[in-house]
Amino acid sequence: MYRVCLEKATGKLIEMQSGGTAPEVTDEQVLLAANREIEGKNRQLTKGEKPFKITDDLMASMRVALEQKAKKYKAACLDTLLQNALAAGYKKTKIEVKFVDEKGWQQILADNDTSLNFLGQKVFTKADVDKITSERIAALGEDRAKTEKLLAGTKACAIWDDFITARTAILKEGDKFITANKLE
Repeated sequence: MYRVCLEKATGKLIEMQSGGTAPEVTDEQVLLAANREIEGKNRQLTKGEKPFKITDDLMASMRVALEQKAKKYKAACLDTLLQNALAAGYKKTKIEVKFVDEKGWQQILADNDTSLNFLGQKVFTKADVDKITSERIAALGEDRAKTEKLLAGTKACAIWDDFITARTAILKEGDKFITANKLE
């Protein structure tokens, strides 16, 4: 389980803490609590008094009590996140604190991914873009184009010319991305 604090309007992750649970009250827990209550009352009976039995009213009051405890526990677990966000200057009405499971956490990570994407690959530096650019140029058949040009000598070589045109376009695309994203 994860505890998260998000900006309501954008879904921006403010803080995450792992651990803690978001307890849900089950019928079994209610029955166990009711049994404990009855056992406690029955131990205090004197001879001749009728033993207490579990009733619908008792079950309902046990459920309410357990749900109140669960609610207080959840609030206490989430309060640290709330207080941290308030201390950071966020307004209480603009944030949301809640529990999420693994699937919810992965979705929050995906929604908050700020990494750059160049041609379907995550990049962080100019070197990352240069590597992708170099791989694309090699995939164009650079070695074959060089060989064809050597064989052609001073004569025109369409394979070489096509390679140079494509390579220039790839280099410009990489440079444009690097400049636009101010990568170093």
